[in-house]
Amino acid sequence: MSYKDDRINQRYIQSHVDEVLPLLTMKFLSDKQEEAKENPNAFIQKYGFQFRDYELFTNIMKKQKNNDDTYMSDIKSAIIALKNSHQNYIREIYSKIEEEKIEEELLEAVINKLEKTDDISELVDNLLFHYEKYNRYLHNPHIQPASMMSDLITFNHQTKEVYDPSCGYARYIIELKTFNKAVLYESEEKRYIHALHNLITHEIPLDNITIENKEIITDPDSKRYDTIISSPHISRQRKLLDEGNKKAKFDRNPFLTYLKNLYDHLSDEGKLVTSTTHGVMVKRDSYDFRKLLVEENHLDTIIQLSELNPTNSAILIINKNKETEDILFIDAEDMNIRFNKELSEKIINTYKKRKTTRGFSTILTKEQIIKNDYKLNPKRYVYNLEYEEKDIELLKKEQHEYTIQVRDLDEKINDLLGELSKHE
Repeated sequence: MSYKDDRINQRYIQSHVDEVLPLLTMKFLSDKQEEAKENPNAFIQKYGFQFRDYELFTNIMKKQKNNDDTYMSDIKSAIIALKNSHQNYIREIYSKIEEEKIEEELLEAVINKLEKTDDISELVDNLLFHYEKYNRYLHNPHIQPASMMSDLITFNHQTKEVYDPSCGYARYIIELKTFNKAVLYESEEKRYIHALHNLITHEIPLDNITIENKEIITDPDSKRYDTIISSPHISRQRKLLDEGNKKAKFDRNPFLTYLKNLYDHLSDEGKLVTSTTHGVMVKRDSYDFRKLLVEENHLDTIIQLSELNPTNSAILIINKNKETEDILFIDAEDMNIRFNKELSEKIINTYKKRKTTRGFSTILTKEQIIKNDYKLNPKRYVYNLEYEEKDIELLKKEQHEYTIQVRDLDEKINDLLGELSKHE
């Protein structure tokens, strides 16, 4: 396939994400079954089914390349096997697929793509990232740096029970990698299905995950978690505003409602990383909540990303097990770049070393925040002015010299005025 044809094939796949993902996951499971051929019961126990030999994706790919028309019926048979899986999540995602509607053109595009990569999890992840980026930017939301947020929450913190009531395509939990249990929610059905594909192809143990297709704004469940990593969906917040929900104290500010829900589910030793808006950091309706975070010493760090990032570009770190009494502010807003690896490393390094860098970060005491009416926008505190350091004795000497110069000038001016008055 030529470079031009490869680009066309890539665009075709990206425009058919919902049809492509089940085939990629099928290929992943097929490979896992072949890897476990010495112990097939282990595969069956984990995934709840077993492909017959002709349903294995490698054999289907061979038939397609050899122009054996039976490969289409083999694909349909493989999907039926997946629909009968005893693993609930696998059965759920394939139960929605109409195997009779799978087209040869689609399967050919997927096979061509698979011939060029051995890492299906990376392929799925990239496909979902581009899908999210395209679809979410239509509504002017954000895509938060999942890898950085994962590094921030795991620093000096052991993740055991994780909570994300707005998991999207499960990127955060995949980045965390190590945890005991996770409770995830996703309100949009399509993205919920995407999350399941992503979890399976990244080999996240499904027995350790509870994920539901359910909208969570204020979660009535009183259970608390030691690790919370989450970002609100813009569309969800708008929906809440449209519905005029007045049940919760902070419902006029949906981002604050979401943040408070996260905080309420954080255990006494817990750590929380989330994104929010500029308004939550400065507006009057969030004053009480900001005051609570500061006075309880739970506010760890606030990171402001570049204004070139869309809305929701502030990251909050709340830590109920802080070892310090101060608050770190990082201001990357004026770096005039979108989020990238270099910026991520700089932020992580600044956070871990908890250091002050002129124009980028500063550390404040609780008392300084209180004096500023609990306003938390980093730009208020991170300065970019250059100061020239001088010895105070040298300054006193210069002051004395300037005083003598001024006195001499005064005397000369008075002499000139005296001369002028004689000639009047």
